Order: sequence, then structure tokens, then C-alpha cells
Amino acid sequence: MVVGNESTTFQQFTLAPGLDLHVAPTPKFKRTRVSLFVHDRLDPDRVALGALLPYVQKRGTRSHPTGKALERAAGELYDAQLSGGVYKFGDRQTIAYSLDIVSDRYVDEPVFQKGIQLLREMVLEPARENGGFVAAYVDQEKRFQIGRVKALVNDKIRYANFRCIEEMFKGQPFAQYELGTEEAIQQATPSKLWEHHQELLATRPIDIYVVGDVDPHKVRDEIAEAFVTSRGDVLALEPTEVSLGEGPERTVIQEEPMNQGWLVLGLRTDIRRSDPLRYGLQFFNGILGGFVHSKLFINVREKASLAYSAFSSYNANKGVILAYAGIDVNKYEQALEIIKKQIEDTRAGRFSDEEFEATLKGFETQYRMRLDTPDGRIYHHLGGQLEGCPESIDESLAKVSQVTRDDVVEAAQHVRLDMVYFLKGVSDR
Repeated sequence: MVVGNESTTFQQFTLAPGLDLHVAPTPKFKRTRVSLFVHDRLDPDRVALGALLPYVQKRGTRSHPTGKALERAAGELYDAQLSGGVYKFGDRQTIAYSLDIVSDRYVDEPVFQKGIQLLREMVLEPARENGGFVAAYVDQEKRFQIGRVKALVNDKIRYANFRCIEEMFKGQPFAQYELGTEEAIQQATPSKLWEHHQELLATRPIDIYVVGDVDPHKVRDEIAEAFVTSRGDVLALEPTEVSLGEGPERTVIQEEPMNQGWLVLGLRTDIRRSDPLRYGLQFFNGILGGFVHSKLFINVREKASLAYSAFSSYNANKGVILAYAGIDVNKYEQALEIIKKQIEDTRAGRFSDEEFEATLKGFETQYRMRLDTPDGRIYHHLGGQLEGCPESIDESLAKVSQVTRDDVVEAAQHVRLDMVYFLKGVSDR
């Protein structure tokens, strides 16, 4: 697909078994973004190790053995930047490494190739000692990681989200926190972390994305030279499990010292990201709570004044919708009743043409905003790539524009209320 004079479709090159390159050439950006993703299972024995890796690796490389030295080397390339992080996509943990660097077209030297070498060292040749990672770096990053895990409870909406998911999918991969547990982080050692790093590089699927004003075939050759290494048998990760679940809806009330409360309703579906009904389900969420014109915002927050915040989110990779309301703890029953009514009204097709059209415009705006950043384009494509249904933003826009009211109602019949989770504020006195 083409917007103006640029293609928004990624060109794919298979560089080695389980190692794919995706390139989207565009003159829109003066800087080039390179992102490398290593995919693994959300296994409780592996999550903490995987989550530690990008932070430890950024502390130094073979040629630049400290974080400051590595930052200085990147800065000398016209203020290039290296970064790392970890994400949860469906039932997968994805470890990310990124390079942001000025396009070769705007400088007098091949900085892209030099930047790729820095990224290569961070991924493939991090600083080592005694056969493992540098112990001081590992110990420090373990403390930082434990701090991040402990801090989750202080961000009440993120904590309520996590706890609702944890209760809904107890005992399943998706229940895992992508950073791991405090106990598992404590058990990480430099040698265990190095072994995990080597196993990931040899046996797990890797996707590399490049967005910028580049020549795709030249990029292919430079990326292949830097990152194609000897690999073992690459593990084929199972598709994310998506199901309605079974049994009656469950209620979990958890008390925390706070002034108000967060009510979260967890809705399960059996609609995979690759399912043609996926866009009807996306519209269901948009009409329910995805925008300021949506039912939750208008009816729960504005008309009934039951919540200071009310919205919903849709996880396409897992087929899960979460409806949120930040409420006074004394309004729990009222808020729950009216949120359930909004769900049922949307399911039954009781929404106006104005609501439908406003939702379509909302999605069109969201997708076009993604075109404005390299990360927007990359993560949109990656989410589909992981479930075997990659799409460019233009392709998604075309499918969104074809959704009908009947599609929304049909998708809604695949929605089941599974969990009512209430993070209830209580006095800490």
C-alpha cells in the first residue's frame, strides 16, 4: 500500500533459519530506527533472565566495556542512541534492542554501518568476565529490576491491570509479569544469564526491523554481515492460546492502602489476531470504551459521575478486553452495574450511527498517528508478525474501513465476562 509517494509495507528478507529482516524505506524520517527482537516463551523459569539481559548488555561491550564508553561511542555517530527493553506479546516475552541513528543521506560518512556494529556488539558481544557477564553489572541491574517489580504496586492502574490478568490466566503463560518475580531475579547469576543469552541467540526466533530513508537491499547485506551467525535448531514458538475460558464470572476484591479504587472487568474471547472477526472486535472495544465518545466515558464518567476515569483496552494478540473504572470505593455496586449494562448494550448492537462513525474516525486517527513514528510502524507490524498475520498500517486501515455494524455484533457474540477485579482502597491507619 502507498501513502503519497512512500510505501508503508515492510519488505521481508529471510537471512537465516528463524532470522527475518523487515525493511520499510521511507523519506519521511531523517533518522533510521533499527530494532532487533528476540522471542521466547513466557516461562516462569526464564522470564526474569530474559528481562535482565537488555539492561545488563547496555552496560558495556567487548570494545566499549562500560556504559559510559558505549554511550560515548554512540554519541560520536551524530548523537546515535542505543536502547533495550522487554515486552509481552500474547504468550511470548520479546527482548528488544534498538539503534536510532541519522540517515547516511544527511552526513558525509557511512554512519549506518558504524551504528550497526555498535548494535551488534551490544547484542552479540557484551562485556564479559570469568565466562559470564560482568558480576558488578549483573548485581546492579538485579537491584534495579527488583525495584521496578516492587514499584508496580505504586502505579495503581498498571497494578490493577496486572492483577486482573494474573487472576484471569492463573497458571498460564500470559499471567506472567514480563519482568519476572523478585525471587527469580535474585537467583540470576552472571553465568546463568550468559547461558540464557547464548541459548536465545542460537535457538529462538529473531526479527530485525529497519525504518528510514534506506536502500532495502543494501540494508539487507549490511544486517546479514553483522548478525548472521551459526544457529542451532530454532524453536518454533506455539501460537498464543486464545479461548473463551469456561465457568461463571469470578470476582476478586483486593484491598490496598489508597484513597480510591480501580474496578477492572476482564472479557475473554476466542477471536485470534488472525481471525477475520478481529476488526469487528476492535470496533466493539472502541464503542465500549476506546475513546472519549465511547459508552464507558459518556455513561459511567460523564452522565452518572461514578468514575473519575472510565475506558477499555483491547489486546489483539491475546483476544482480551479490559474495561476500567477509577471509582470511589462506595460506588462499587453502582459502577459495576452500569459497566455491565454498557457491555450488554454494545453486544446487542444498541449503539448509534454517530457512535459507530466516531469510532471509525478514531481508529483512522490512531493508525495515521502510528505512521508518524518508526516505532509506531514497527510495533504495529510486529504484533501481527508474531501471530502469523503481519499487516502494514495501510492494510489495517483498509480493513477497519470495511467493518459494518453486523460485524461488531457478530464479534460481540464471542465475548464472555470472565473476571471482576476490584482494587479497593482502604485507610492505612
